[in-house]
Amino acid sequence: MRRRLPWHAFAVGALGALSVTALPSAADVLYLKDGTKIEGDIKHSDNGWLVYRNGKSTLVFPEQVKSIELSASPDAAPKAAAERLASLRRSVETLNDPRDVIARYQHFIEQVKDPAAVAEAKRDMASWQDRADQNMVKVGSKWILPGERAKLSDEAMGLAEQARQLMKQGRAKEAEPLLVEATADDPQNVSALYLTALLRYQQDQLPAARKALDAVAQLVPNHAPTLNNLGVVQWRQRQYVAALISFDGAMLAAPVNKDILDNVASALQALPAEFRNSNVTQRVARRFQEQDRQLAEQMAQAGWHRVGTGWVTDKDYDELKKQEKETQDKLDALAGEFDKAKQHLADLDTRIADTEEQINRIDATSYVRDPASGTFLRIPYPDVYYRLQKDDARLKQERQTEVAHMDDMRETAKGLKQRQVIGKTVEVQRMIGPEGTPIREIETLSTRPATHPAETQE
Repeated sequence: MRRRLPWHAFAVGALGALSVTALPSAADVLYLKDGTKIEGDIKHSDNGWLVYRNGKSTLVFPEQVKSIELSASPDAAPKAAAERLASLRRSVETLNDPRDVIARYQHFIEQVKDPAAVAEAKRDMASWQDRADQNMVKVGSKWILPGERAKLSDEAMGLAEQARQLMKQGRAKEAEPLLVEATADDPQNVSALYLTALLRYQQDQLPAARKALDAVAQLVPNHAPTLNNLGVVQWRQRQYVAALISFDGAMLAAPVNKDILDNVASALQALPAEFRNSNVTQRVARRFQEQDRQLAEQMAQAGWHRVGTGWVTDKDYDELKKQEKETQDKLDALAGEFDKAKQHLADLDTRIADTEEQINRIDATSYVRDPASGTFLRIPYPDVYYRLQKDDARLKQERQTEVAHMDDMRETAKGLKQRQVIGKTVEVQRMIGPEGTPIREIETLSTRPATHPAETQE
């Protein structure tokens, strides 16, 4: 991109014109998606495009590029012309309209004077013109006739369905090549993208899983399994607010769904403190509480009760409540005993302070002045002084024993609290698996609480 230099730069240039390197009269141009452009000598690299200008290089990633315009100087040598043609061929791989490709080739042919490069460019352009005349469309990396697109899409759907069945059987490794082929045939196949996201999540490739789910969310808005899974991935990436927004969308798309609500329960309980008072959290919490009450009523009819983020039967729930009551009774009794010990410790501190005050008073009055010499003499301590010393030692030992007893009670209380089960957090969210795979006709998740979300195809 040519920069507008400040006025003092022109002043310096006027004084030292001989030392300034002139800009090339023609340059390649990268047009970016944000509306800007970068000019220079463009070379393709493994990571994107390198733009060389004034001895410096700039790396531009493929996802930033809208289009590329290559140019060549009229006196380009054959080697340079061949390199520019190779660069042109690589650059048009990103274009989806043959007419745009033809325009790039025409511009190249107008500027390059090397006969060999021009002849090859014309042959290339003839192939692109043939594609344009047949109204061919780009699907993935392939150019096909319009009538073939539906067939290719059906083939991709068939591959995705095979992969789905394999993944339901736990054979994800066998499903992977089918999904790669399906997305190559039809990059917008929502089934293949959804299953690919599950596969990448299992492989702990969170960015790849996120990318695939984002694509599905764009193609199939308000699809509850996709939004749920997106929330799970975002939570793993520590993007807590974004995860809550995705879970909120999933609750809206599939109200009172057990799998989704369990994930939301886990997220709300494990949410870091700094996010708990945000507007997003409060909105999600309200929606969750409303739907979870309905879910609890439905689950209770089937004999299930929520415990933390999970569910237990009536029998287990009654046993848990019994254990919970016993534990709480022990904690209450321990609290009462601790309060008494605390009061006893305070009494001991008071008695120790009083005893030591008496000892110090006797000590302070045990000196008298000798009338003859005027010096101070210590007189013998009375018997009460030694009794007070013994009392002080005994009280301090009793205090030490009481402190140890209180420490034991604290540890006991800590252990009892760890045994409390009801309301315990489970910091794990779960993906909705192949059963949530979207297809052309997107079905709504079942809201029946005792089952998993309904599959969209069988």
